[in-house]
Amino acid sequence: MEIKLKWWTVLCSSILILFLSYHFGYLHQLYNADITKISWIIIGLFFLLNIRLGYQLHTNRETGKNFDWHMSETMISLGMVGTVVGFIYMLSTVFTDINLDDIRSVQDSLSVMATGMGTALWTTLIGLICSILFKTQLVLAEPLNLVRYNNE
Repeated sequence: MEIKLKWWTVLCSSILILFLSYHFGYLHQLYNADITKISWIIIGLFFLLNIRLGYQLHTNRETGKNFDWHMSETMISLGMVGTVVGFIYMLSTVFTDINLDDIRSVQDSLSVMATGMGTALWTTLIGLICSILFKTQLVLAEPLNLVRYNNE
């Protein structure tokens, strides 16, 4: 299969996944769960890098340079930053103003704890998925670079 078609297939699959996530309410859940909104930065970065990769493939420019691989690692790193921020938020706010004799106070603390955990887990998941998909596209584009290298 031609490399551009492989790129197009992965991009269309990603858009389909985004649409299905919206349709089934996962994007709304992500928006509410991620207090840092780092997940949205990762998703935006993923699609911007995909458009850049498609442009490189269309204009027959070299793909998969250090910048591309660095950006795929950056998506994972942003996910980990969101994880740490989520845990810090959870641990710094969960035990403030808690009264163990008051059930409502304990419920509120558990709600705050769930928000922090939601941020931590969603950002990790989005960072990993976007990085894996982008790395897949870089690996699929690699034979084009080998053909260019052998022709020079």
